[in-house]
Amino acid sequence: MKRIVKFGAIFTLATALLLGCSEDFLQLEPTTSLSSNGAIANVADAQTALWGVYDGLQAAAYYGRNFLLMADVPGDALKLKPANSGRFIAQFNWITDRNNGDVAGMWNRAYLTIDRANNILNNLPNFTPPASQLNQYNQIKGEALFLRALAHFDLVRFFAMPYTYGKGGTTDVANLAAGTADGNGGHLGVPYMKTSIISQPARNTVKEVYDNIIADLTEAIPLLNVWSGSNATRVNNFAARALLAKVYLYKEDFTNAAIQADLVITNGTSYSLPANPGTLTTGANPSSEAIFEVWFNDTDNNATDQLGYMYHHGGYADYWPLNNLLNSYPVGDTRRANWFYTPAGFTQVHSNKLIGRNSTKPGQEVNTPVLRLAEMYLIAAEAYARMATPNTTLAQDRLKVVVARGLAAEAANITQTGQALIDRIWFERRIELVLEGNNLFDLVRTRRDVVRVAPAPENLNSAVSTVTYPDYRMVYPIPQREMDSNKNMVQNSGY
Repeated sequence: MKRIVKFGAIFTLATALLLGCSEDFLQLEPTTSLSSNGAIANVADAQTALWGVYDGLQAAAYYGRNFLLMADVPGDALKLKPANSGRFIAQFNWITDRNNGDVAGMWNRAYLTIDRANNILNNLPNFTPPASQLNQYNQIKGEALFLRALAHFDLVRFFAMPYTYGKGGTTDVANLAAGTADGNGGHLGVPYMKTSIISQPARNTVKEVYDNIIADLTEAIPLLNVWSGSNATRVNNFAARALLAKVYLYKEDFTNAAIQADLVITNGTSYSLPANPGTLTTGANPSSEAIFEVWFNDTDNNATDQLGYMYHHGGYADYWPLNNLLNSYPVGDTRRANWFYTPAGFTQVHSNKLIGRNSTKPGQEVNTPVLRLAEMYLIAAEAYARMATPNTTLAQDRLKVVVARGLAAEAANITQTGQALIDRIWFERRIELVLEGNNLFDLVRTRRDVVRVAPAPENLNSAVSTVTYPDYRMVYPIPQREMDSNKNMVQNSGY
């Protein structure tokens, strides 16, 4: 059912935060939100406003396309088509600057989404719902808290070095220190916004951002319903736990990451890994392993600005998988066959993972995966393997589930221990979560270099084949128009 209700443009915190009084704001498409001056007076108003928060995720500048692309094209899995449409070339070639429109769009849309969530959260205490609507009231609050946390998590991963920056030794501090880099989130993150007001906030530390994300998700969990996995386009209790597991993993709080991931695995009985992973994003309904997806349909999508259109052979098809990636799948692994193929009339392998549900609109009518069961197994596996006292057996067991889905016989080869086991888990994340907006984040949070291997005869089509950690370009610049309009903002080092 189409759930988005459009309202006229309003002046919100996010636009003031991002654009000041510039004319750029007037060129934005209308927001989907109610004004923050008391318009939310009952549960029905709050529910309408909540659809606007989800609509914020759908923007092409956010989960509709750009967020995932900008986390994948600078990574180690893709090459650029020689005759391309010119999109995201700066990110692919590691030459993004502070005036890049894609980066500014991501920043803008994430904060607009946050502002819409804050509009709800700031107004809910102003009325008391009737008893018959208390569950819906709590559900709305829980969803708004989740969506606020998700957007801040996305921003801090894009615009700040990882939580443990500085833990890698003095090189981290010498090359990229912005404030302090103590290995415990002491460096600059992003502003964590909790109120819907016009302001010029300074950047919180990464630790403060993570603390607030964890607090929002912890508050949301008991408010959220435990829904069936078939309703993956709405936030439920398991989605909040799944995101919390991922946040803890990035923080390197491995005990809590394992606890939350295992709670989803054990108690989310409606979720299962489909035997055919090709159904991940092509089916009429979300896959059985989908925990949370950003919803699109035949009429409500970004058309040629949709994520799948960038990969599909019937669209721009600007980015192709490197042979190094394709050759990483074990022989017989069904994921390679389902996620990559050579269309009739082509010689190059293309993505089939985000093909969509409508063959007449290639790569357009397709949900964007955000959280799914396979990643919960991989989070649990990594957490158990990287604990101060590793639980190798549990780490291997969780990893085997994902490996066996691709090729049952390969699970018997999961016998590694120590760092070799951790490396095998990271390898599995690369081939399992490809094109889902995790690649660059995974490399940076684990303090690894970006190494693109383009075996002959293929060509990477970029002069950049290796970026050594830490490199200032591993995070994006704060948009220049934000720097111009916010006197309290500090630019990332190197930009």
